[in-house]
Amino acid sequence: MVFDWMEKNINLFSALKLQKVVLSMFFLIIIFVGSFVVVGSQIMVVHEKTREIAILKAMGATRGAIRLVFTLQGLFVALVGALSGLAAGLLLVWLIDVVDYKLDKSIYLIEQLPARVAPLELTLIAIGALLCTLITTQLSAGRAANKHVVDGLRAID
Repeated sequence: MVFDWMEKNINLFSALKLQKVVLSMFFLIIIFVGSFVVVGSQIMVVHEKTREIAILKAMGATRGAIRLVFTLQGLFVALVGALSGLAAGLLLVWLIDVVDYKLDKSIYLIEQLPARVAPLELTLIAIGALLCTLITTQLSAGRAANKHVVDGLRAID
């Protein structure tokens, strides 16, 4: 019988595939929680800017315009977070390559820690994070758009 290296190490490769799926789900949960952090901070901004929202509405701003302002604000925060996260991740990969960390081959079956950048995966992750934040941002943008003019004008000293 002849076995190739894929058949000989099938348990290792199935474990690596499972690990990739679990890590992807883990990072998706982190992105989802991060998007709700953006929403929480936006809700605080909406609460603080009630008077300004009322003035804009009294001057003729539509609900859609108010919603757009807060959606763009949330997307800007998400864009800054995604770009800084990508920069930190790429810096970490670059440091792994520069340091050239050696591993004991008898224990890990590889000699060095592999670090590979896949531009398509990075792009998909960044777009996914931005889309997740865009969806969750609609909560606070809708809350800002539904503010009543009278309630905001009452808050003016």
